[in-house]
Amino acid sequence: MSEPKRQHPVAAISMVMDTIKENLIPFVVIVILGGRADDTQTYYTIGAILLIVALLVSGIISWLRYTYRIEDGELKIEYGVFVRKRHFVQKDRIQVIDISAGIIQRLFGLVSVEVQTAGETSAESTISAVTHDEADRIKSLLSNNGTDEEAGVVEPKSELHLKKKDLLIAASTAGSFGIALSIIGTLTSQMNQFISDTEIYNYLENLEIPGTSFAIMIIAVMVVLAWLLSLFGTIIKHSGFSLARRKDELIISRGLFERTQLTIPYHRIQAVRIVEGILRQPFGYATVYVDSAGYGDEAGTSTILFPLIKKSDLRDFIRQNLPDYEIGATSVTPPLRAIRRYLIRTIVPALVLIIPVSIIFNYGYISVILLPLAIWLGIKRYRDAGAGYAKETFILRYRNLAKTTAIVRKKCIQAASTQSIYFQRRINLLNFIITVASGKAGAAFSVKELDQDVGNNLFSRVSSKNFDGSIADKEENILPGW
Repeated sequence: MSEPKRQHPVAAISMVMDTIKENLIPFVVIVILGGRADDTQTYYTIGAILLIVALLVSGIISWLRYTYRIEDGELKIEYGVFVRKRHFVQKDRIQVIDISAGIIQRLFGLVSVEVQTAGETSAESTISAVTHDEADRIKSLLSNNGTDEEAGVVEPKSELHLKKKDLLIAASTAGSFGIALSIIGTLTSQMNQFISDTEIYNYLENLEIPGTSFAIMIIAVMVVLAWLLSLFGTIIKHSGFSLARRKDELIISRGLFERTQLTIPYHRIQAVRIVEGILRQPFGYATVYVDSAGYGDEAGTSTILFPLIKKSDLRDFIRQNLPDYEIGATSVTPPLRAIRRYLIRTIVPALVLIIPVSIIFNYGYISVILLPLAIWLGIKRYRDAGAGYAKETFILRYRNLAKTTAIVRKKCIQAASTQSIYFQRRINLLNFIITVASGKAGAAFSVKELDQDVGNNLFSRVSSKNFDGSIADKEENILPGW
């Protein structure tokens, strides 16, 4: 493969689509909202068409000027229309090679190869349109000890697929509902571009619907639309989800329209998180995430290792796919005297919201329902909190809305700390925090209001070389029900 090669011609179209996708919102705003008069709108439409044609011509020229080759264990890419650029990547610097296929690539049976290294953007090392066989050959030649004769696909040790029934459950209970609701709210706020306030007022008068009832109806419609948006978004993202385990890495494949393959090397995994969403926990389901040390564009991410799994299957799942992670640790929980501080953290914010809403709005007193919910959340946070240590592994359990169990190997901890304010010190409590390398600032996990002796004991174990047994006289299983 020492001779320079070009991508498939579809790469030209792919470049155009990527440019449009990256600037989709400004593009839509210019075309749709740029002018309401017919003549002005026509000019904007013609301008948009000319822009697309110019992008297509640019894509064709860029395709002609783009070549790649693999020579002496090094990926060599040359590209650029007016400024000729060379980008060389040595095999030893490569962290991950991901293979994905967008809508355009899938129509022509092609894939994109993304070579990720530490300290540079993956866009510089992306070959966006090649055949499956060519992608496998590139990946094999750039992997450790890869040769032309060894090119090919390594069979996985095991493979796990997300069932269609579980995909539907995952989509129905997705935690992205809040994000979807904010998107719906943003779109709704732009309605005055098309319908004036006077037109809405006259419409309501004709329907003879009270303003309060109309507001409730609008909120209900927004909630339903947000749920549907979250539902379909999750289905599109995780359709056909599979997890394959190989010798030194995990391979995730997912996506309905854009088929993505993510590679997670074992040595890059910094922590495992089991998240039980507030809608999933009553049914005994959880989502498994991994936090990985960063490379390329993402600089560390939290990746969904498996979207939906029964809690009763978690132990076998982790032992099969993450054998280095211990889940049988014992734990201690915050003492009874800590419950007051958990309640303060939830009740005070609720009162800050309830009091002004009750004074300002006619039906604001309805917001009082938040108070018992805040009390319930405070008690749940207290009961779910726990921390443990066993076999060079820390396990921290805590709750915001979702219940999270973080499993961190001792050697992956970047920093550990304890925190306590005056009111905590008065009753011998503190917060225990550990941080791992994930993202620009790292990922932090903490358990609040632990007994001081217990927290200090955990803190000392981060640097200690030996483990002499339990961390407290009274212990319980950190993961009850597993």
